[in-house]
Amino acid sequence: MTREALQMLRLPLPELPHDPSAIGSLFQVSGTEASPVGVSDDSVARARAKLDRARDEIDSVDIAEWRSFSKRLNSLDGLTKEIRSRVGVDAALINNAWAKFYEVLASFGTTIFGSCKAEEKLRTMHLCECPGGFLAALNVYLNITRPEFVPEWQWRGASLNPYHEANDLNQMVDDDALYRRTQDRWWTGPDGSGDILQPGAAQDLWRWFGSRAVDGKCQLVTADGSMDVQYDPNKQESLCLPIIFRELLLAIGLLRPGGTFVMKAYSLLDDSTVAALSLAGSMFDAVEVVKPVASKPANSETYWVCLGFRGLTKNDGEWLRRALAVEDPRLELRSPATASQCFKEFVLAARQAAVKLADRQAEAIKCKLSSWR
Repeated sequence: MTREALQMLRLPLPELPHDPSAIGSLFQVSGTEASPVGVSDDSVARARAKLDRARDEIDSVDIAEWRSFSKRLNSLDGLTKEIRSRVGVDAALINNAWAKFYEVLASFGTTIFGSCKAEEKLRTMHLCECPGGFLAALNVYLNITRPEFVPEWQWRGASLNPYHEANDLNQMVDDDALYRRTQDRWWTGPDGSGDILQPGAAQDLWRWFGSRAVDGKCQLVTADGSMDVQYDPNKQESLCLPIIFRELLLAIGLLRPGGTFVMKAYSLLDDSTVAALSLAGSMFDAVEVVKPVASKPANSETYWVCLGFRGLTKNDGEWLRRALAVEDPRLELRSPATASQCFKEFVLAARQAAVKLADRQAEAIKCKLSSWR
């Protein structure tokens, strides 16, 4: 493994002003043609084609054999087992998500809790959290680095309810130990399913959390949502965008000014994903797209680390209502055809990040295929 691969890839994006009218232009009528002025998509198209060619080669390999081979080839295999032996705290919840989120916490340090003072109660909300890797990582990190927060730390969570008969078993985790022990801490929504994509979920979750916090807000929101894409893995970015967009909106309504949002996401090759990232850039002082070392280099997984939430103003009401009404962000979320210079620079940086991430992923796949052969 190269020295570069042993370091978290951090791709900071330019700062965007908080401009409600510019944010509103991200939400467009389905089918509207739009692309950011001054930004060429040629490099993105080439990166996408290169990545698709690499992924298509895997299709000819037996999936079970490929997974077994990938596990043997992974130089970080056994990482979570080693962590369990050393930490000994919440060992059952030390999984891959634990390792990746702890890496984010260790890399960003106290900036993650930028809005929380030592004398305040730390309040956190964890979206799509089960089985609980992010929570367990945060628990260990707080005990080691910020023990003053631990006694009165108040956390809440949201995940598909494992006991709701209507939920798809393929979309739920098979470990309900944490959920079972702490059911009173979990939002389940209007229908009891815990599905954040259900109609009215955002408003209901905001009300639910607000009734359980002093000012109705929290200092940290995490999101670890995804979708089952095993039957169409090459479209993971597109298939997962609805849940990513909803998680972002939920965080915007949950955070207090100065708060932090950390969310699992995927590649940035689609314009609708870049538009969602632009929304994050408009609502936070600093946004970085990161690839933890613990995240397998041959997959498209990334994390958005959003620091310094700017808060909502009365002028944000119109675009927020439109955002909540979006039925399919893949069709209704677009970078506007006319944009300010700072917006163009942000989109350009996002495109450059997309190319870098896609090229790294394609090279990692090719390296694995070479070893396979």
